[in-house]
Amino acid sequence: MSTVRDDFRSDYAAAFHDYVTAAAGERGLERAYELGRTAVSEGLSMLDLAAIHHESLAEALALATSAEEHARTATAATEFAMESLSTFEMAQRGFREAQEAARLEQHHGFQLRGLADAALAIAAARTAEELAELVSSNALQIIGASRAVATLRSAEERSLVIDTIAELDGPIHRREKRGMPPLHEWVCDVGELVRLNGVELEAHPSWSRVDPPAGTASWLAVPLVDRAGRNIGLLHLSDKRDGAFSSNDEPILVQLAQIASVAIENLRLYEHEHEIAQTLQRSLLPPSLPQIPGVAVAARFRPAGVGDEVGGDFYDIFEMGHYRWGIAVGDICGKGAAAATVTALARYTLRATALHERTPSRILGVLNEALLRHGPDQRFCTIAYAAFEPERGRLEIASGGHPPPLLLRGGEVEALGSSGTILGIMDDPPLPDREVELMPGDTVVFYTDGVTDAHAPERQISHEQLMAGLAECKGQSPAEVASHIETLALGGIDRPPRDDIAIVVVALENGARSRHVEAAGTVDLTLDLPPTPESAGAAREALAPLGERLDGGQLETVRLLVTELITNSVKHGEPGDEPVKVTVTLTDGAVRVEVSDAGPGFEPPPPRDRPLESPSGWGLYLVDRLAHRWGVDSGGGSAVWFELDRV
Repeated sequence: MSTVRDDFRSDYAAAFHDYVTAAAGERGLERAYELGRTAVSEGLSMLDLAAIHHESLAEALALATSAEEHARTATAATEFAMESLSTFEMAQRGFREAQEAARLEQHHGFQLRGLADAALAIAAARTAEELAELVSSNALQIIGASRAVATLRSAEERSLVIDTIAELDGPIHRREKRGMPPLHEWVCDVGELVRLNGVELEAHPSWSRVDPPAGTASWLAVPLVDRAGRNIGLLHLSDKRDGAFSSNDEPILVQLAQIASVAIENLRLYEHEHEIAQTLQRSLLPPSLPQIPGVAVAARFRPAGVGDEVGGDFYDIFEMGHYRWGIAVGDICGKGAAAATVTALARYTLRATALHERTPSRILGVLNEALLRHGPDQRFCTIAYAAFEPERGRLEIASGGHPPPLLLRGGEVEALGSSGTILGIMDDPPLPDREVELMPGDTVVFYTDGVTDAHAPERQISHEQLMAGLAECKGQSPAEVASHIETLALGGIDRPPRDDIAIVVVALENGARSRHVEAAGTVDLTLDLPPTPESAGAAREALAPLGERLDGGQLETVRLLVTELITNSVKHGEPGDEPVKVTVTLTDGAVRVEVSDAGPGFEPPPPRDRPLESPSGWGLYLVDRLAHRWGVDSGGGSAVWFELDRV
C-alpha cells in the first residue's frame, strides 16, 4: 500500500502544483477528478487523500512570497480538493443507494414470502371467521400497518357486514353491523385500490370520521370481489408503522385481496355443498327413531371424512303393519349423488315391498331385482334386513352380503345367520332366512363394516374383537351399547373415520307384550261372517254404529273397503265353512281394519298410474288408493289390513 500511496502522492503533488502555479484551468480540474477516481480504484481512503492534499498544499504555501499568492494558492487548493473528492462523494452516494435498494429488495422478499405463507394458511381455512382473522392479521404484518380490517358481507344477507379487526399489540376482535360506512361503499363502487393520506382523507366527501377514525395519517383499501365481479367485502389498512403507504405496498395488498376473495368464494361454495350433502344425508336416514312398545332402540351414524359428501351407509326402522317392524342396515357401493340415488331406491323399495311380502329373503330378493333393473352404473349394495315382531319376541333375518347382526344375551354374543350374497350383482342370489326367538333383555346389534374398518388399513377390528367388545355391554341400554361400539370403532384416533359408521341397537324389554297390547288400542268390533256374497252387505250394516266415533267420510271409506275385501275373500278364498273374520280397532290416531280368511291370499293391485284391465283386483286397488297404510299377511290363512288416520 505504501508504494501505491507514494506513487499517487507524487502524481497528485505534480498535478496540484501545475494547477496552482500554472493556472491549468479546466484541464487541471479534470486532472483532479481523474486523480480522485484513481484514489478510489486503488483503495485509498478519504483520509489518505486529505493527508496527501495537505502535504501538497503546505509545499505550495511555502513557495508563496506574498499575501496575494497565499490567498490565490488557498483558493486554487480548495477547488482542486473539491474536484478530487467528488468521486468519493459519488461513490458514497451510490453505496447508500445500493444499501437502500438492497433494503427494499429484502423487504419486498419478506413481503412475498409472507404473501406465500398467507396464501397457504388462508386456503386451508375451514370457517369464515378463521379466514377473516388470517386475512387481517397477515395484512397487518406483511404491509406493516398499525391496523388492518377484513370487512365481509354476509352471504345470506348482504346488508349484514362483519368486521374482523387486527391491531398492533392487540387481540383480534370482530363486530357485526348493518351496512358499510360511506367511504367503504365508495371504494367498493370504484372497484379498485385506493390510497389516501391524512389530508386527502380529511377532504374526501364520503369520509364519516368513523372508519378510518379521525387522526388517521394514511389509509390503503382494496375491494374484495368474487369471480362474477360482485363485491363481497373490503380489506383496508390504517397508518403504516414506518412512514406512509407506498406504491410498493399496493400490489402486495391487491394480491392478498385476490387470494382472500378466491378463498372466501371457495369456502362459501364448500359450505353450501356441505349443507346440501348433510341435508341429503339426513333425508336418507329416518328423521327420528320410532317408538316401539316394549322395545328400546338406539342408533349411531358417523359419515366418513369431514362430511362434505353423502356416504353410502344407511339404516331404517319402519312399521310393516300388524305390529311388525322392518329393520334395515345397508352399505351402498361408492359415495356422492349416485350412491344417494341407490340408497333412496333401497330404502323405499324395502318399505314398499314390506307391505306385501313377509319374509326378509323375499323382500331382499325384490330389492335385488330393483337394483339390477334401475341401479345407476351397476352399483351394488350389502344389507342386513330383519322382520321384527316384538309381541311374539320373533326376529327373522336375512343378509345380502352384509355382516350379520350380533345377539347379546346374558353376556354371551353370537352372530345371527350368515353374510349371504351381495345384492345388485346376480339374478336370484341365495339369501337364507334365519328366525330367532328373542327373550326379554336380549339385545341385537346391526352395523356396517365401517365399525371394523373405520381407520383401515393401519387399524382394523376383527370380528372376534367386536364380539368381545359387545360382550362387555351386558346390562347396558341400547344407547350405551351403540356408544360403546362407536368408541371401539374409532379407537381414540382423533380424525374422521375413512368409512361411514352405522349402528342400530334394539333390545326387547320385560313386559313387551303387555305394553304392546295396551298401546295398540282396543278392539271395538269383531265379526265372524259366513263365506257368502251376502256377508258384504251384513258387514256394512254391522259397521254402522262406528259412526258415533268416526266422521261420516271415514265411516263410509271403512264400509266401502270392508265390502270390497269381503267380496274378494268370498271369491278367492278356499271353499269350506271357515268364516270370514272382520276386526276393527280404534286408537287415538287411527282406525285399523283387518279382514281374514283361510284362503291363500290376494293378488297385489296394479300401480296407481296403470288402469285396471279387469274387475279382478279392484278391492285391493281401492285399498291402495284410499288407505293410509295397508298390507297382506299370509300365515295360516290370509289377512288384508288397512289403516286410516283419524284427523
